[in-house]
Amino acid sequence: MRLNPQRAARVRYRVSPDGSGSGIVRPLLYYVAIAAEKLRAQGSVAGMIQVYIRTNPHKEDCPQYSKGLTIPLPEPSGDTLYLTRAAL
Repeated sequence: MRLNPQRAARVRYRVSPDGSGSGIVRPLLYYVAIAAEKLRAQGSVAGMIQVYIRTNPHKEDCPQYSKGLTIPLPEPSGDTLYLTRAAL
């Protein structure tokens, strides 16, 4: 397996702004699985995961939020379960 410096998946998902954050987990798991599948198809592995969340910047009347987190992995992997645990 090789490390691929390109992004395996870039995902945008809309979640209802109820403030609970509960609507984020399921889409996150889904897209981590897609990214892992793409990595395996390329014969690549991920050395880190980046999760980024922000509110709609076009809704200026709503409170704005933006936060990103980069998680370096102890061991590069293309395993869905391993990447999912790291992302959560």
